Amino acid sequence: MQKATNFVIVDPSLRSSGVLVVNGINVRHYAIQTPKKVGRLEILGNLSKHFTELAQSNNWDFLAIENYTFKQPKSSAVTVQAEVGGIIRGCFGAEGVPIIEINCQTWKAVTGIRLPKGTKADNSNYIYAVAKKYDFICQTTDECDTYLMWQTLKKISDGSTDKGDELRKQIREMEIEI
Repeated sequence: MQKATNFVIVDPSLRSSGVLVVNGINVRHYAIQTPKKVGRLEILGNLSKHFTELAQSNNWDFLAIENYTFKQPKSSAVTVQAEVGGIIRGCFGAEGVPIIEINCQTWKAVTGIRLPKGTKADNSNYIYAVAKKYDFICQTTDECDTYLMWQTLKKISDGSTDKGDELRKQIREMEIEI
């Protein structure tokens, strides 16, 4: 198995997408945040441009992206997240980058972090919990989510969790180690 050293992990959202980029030993993370006054189509265009440039900037081993299950109650948030996620998948897929989809219930189960988000207090508590458990400092909950997805992929890849059978199978088929 080849060690994956160049990859991108995304928590897609219309207003605040978390991004974690691992390029060799360098790790950077950020959130793409958009004010409410910016319209949906403009945001989608900006996200498409950003992720096309990112997809073309390296020979990526894979893209990992959060995938909401369609078993969740239908809501505009799930529809918009699927739309944003589809754009990002298309940007990386056009470059031939393999795509791993991570269900949010899986990474929450593997990491054990299942805290509410939304209010300033909840967000602070969430960021603090990630920092305390993993010694990882981030500015937004979206960045934290990408980091938790990375930790999940590592645990599934090295066999230190019995959760995530579908992800484990996909990682083995890609013949990579995370």
